Amino acid sequence: MAPFAEFIDWLRHEIQREAPPTQARAEEKKPSTLRSRAERFWRFVDRSAGALGCWLWRGSCSQSNGRPQFYDRNPVTGQPTMRGASIVSWELHNERPKPPDRSILHDKGCTRLCVRPHHLRAGTPKENTQDAREEGKLRSRALTGAQAREIVSLIRGGTSWLELAERYGVSVDRIRHIMPRQSLVSGHWDCLHGPSQAWPASEAEAC
Repeated sequence: MAPFAEFIDWLRHEIQREAPPTQARAEEKKPSTLRSRAERFWRFVDRSAGALGCWLWRGSCSQSNGRPQFYDRNPVTGQPTMRGASIVSWELHNERPKPPDRSILHDKGCTRLCVRPHHLRAGTPKENTQDAREEGKLRSRALTGAQAREIVSLIRGGTSWLELAERYGVSVDRIRHIMPRQSLVSGHWDCLHGPSQAWPASEAEAC
C-alpha cells in the first residue's frame, strides 16, 4: 500500500487517541475499525513461507535504495516519519525501541525484504560490515544530490544518523559528512547544485 494510505491509517488513530473523554466514551460503544501499530504493520507482511522461511515485506519501499519502509513515529521526537520496516518489526517483537547505538541486522543469506523477527538481530555497524564482507555484498555506493538534500531534511526533523545510514545503505560517517558542507554564509548547500552531483561511498559499506 502507498505511504499515503499508511498516513491515513495513522491519522485516524491519532484522532481517536486525542478525542475528548465524552467522545472517546461514545466511540467505545462502537466496534473499532482503527488499527494498532502492530496491526498496521503486519498487514503488509507475507508470512506464507511458513515456520522457517522469510516473511516478505509487501508494503512501501524507499525509492532511493529499495529498502522496506513503514510510516511510523520517530522514537526521539515523536514526529511522524518513514522508518525501516526491519527496525519496526524488531521493536514490535521485543516490545522496546531499538537501542540508539545498534543497527538491526538480517541473518546471513536473508533477503533485505525479510521482516521476520527471528531473522533479525540488533548489532553494531561493524558487525553489519563484517556480515556483508563474508557474503560478498560489499560494493561502492554513492549518494546523489537529491538524496543528500533529503537526508539533511530528515536529520533536521529528528531522524538519527544511524537510522539514515541503514535506510540509504551507507555508513554513519557518510551521513555525518553531509552536514559540515552547509554554507553558513549563503545559507545554501554549495555541494548540491545539481541532481547529477554524486557522493562517493566507501567500498567498506554494506548493501
